[in-house]
Amino acid sequence: MKKVLLASLLVSAPALVACTDPTVTQHDRPLAVAASGDHIVATAAMELESTGFGCGGGDVDYGASALFVSDDRGATFERVVPPDTRALTFISARGGMFYAIAHRNDGAFGVVRSADGRAWTEVATSDRFAEDLAVSSDALLVAHTGGVLASSDGAAWNERSLAAGDGYQARVARSRGAIVVGTAAAGTLQVSTEVGGWRQLTVPGFTSISQLIGAGDAVLVSGYTDNGQAFARVDVNELELPPAVRTGSWSGATLTPAGLLDRSGTLATVDASGIGAPAPHIDPFTAASVDGDHVVVLRDGTLSASTDGGRTFTVAGTLPLLTLKIPSEVE
Repeated sequence: MKKVLLASLLVSAPALVACTDPTVTQHDRPLAVAASGDHIVATAAMELESTGFGCGGGDVDYGASALFVSDDRGATFERVVPPDTRALTFISARGGMFYAIAHRNDGAFGVVRSADGRAWTEVATSDRFAEDLAVSSDALLVAHTGGVLASSDGAAWNERSLAAGDGYQARVARSRGAIVVGTAAAGTLQVSTEVGGWRQLTVPGFTSISQLIGAGDAVLVSGYTDNGQAFARVDVNELELPPAVRTGSWSGATLTPAGLLDRSGTLATVDASGIGAPAPHIDPFTAASVDGDHVVVLRDGTLSASTDGGRTFTVAGTLPLLTLKIPSEVE
């Protein structure tokens, strides 16, 4: 279980910090969101923060998930704690169904799905570590450290082993019927072929890949070059053509009808010629989801929604995040 040391600088200055009774605080930290029609499901990690053991300082434990479910496009939410104690690390929607990745602490995962965001059924499992989830109209794809777990209907799943290397921080996308995989280990894409193999493609100038987004006949590739971060548009129909590359800082983007919306709040146009210059658009956010022209962004426990493809947003609702303080006994 991941642990993050908090307030380590306070230990070096005990005279300035009051020693308190040890406590454990549980609070919900929003992680991801998915929208399907009137239904919205947001996931949060139930974090346990230990403080007061000594003077300042403590640890944060990332625990199971809490789900926030809305049936009215985010106007109101119900907090749901599923009986499955595995953390939900990814979530998306397709055809009225929600799909999520449920991780165990040992790295194994399951693919779970739900029609309402409250009751979930496991439809696939793997003993690998899931790195990415991509959902398109004709495929559901989970990239993991050994390859890709793929399904066309969400019920039957099959494994596709990678042609070379492992899936270190693997990213996956669907583009023109092909599965596209990239990793942080190299600036190389592996593109599935009709006969079940893989075709290798080096993205010129890229040394690593951090995100893939399917965009019609193309795939948008975010990663690093020798000159810093960059985004490229790769035409899957013409893999030999030099991709259009846009340098700049990216923190994780979502493709909306209005353009490429980054978590930093910038928006960039996307067309056959490449990616436009990102411009300030909205406040930074944690996660986003697109369902046609309905775009929702999650930030700090609030949800903003757009009905015009991400061009304008209004505040839709607030997640009922839970915070509990649990006194602990000193041994």
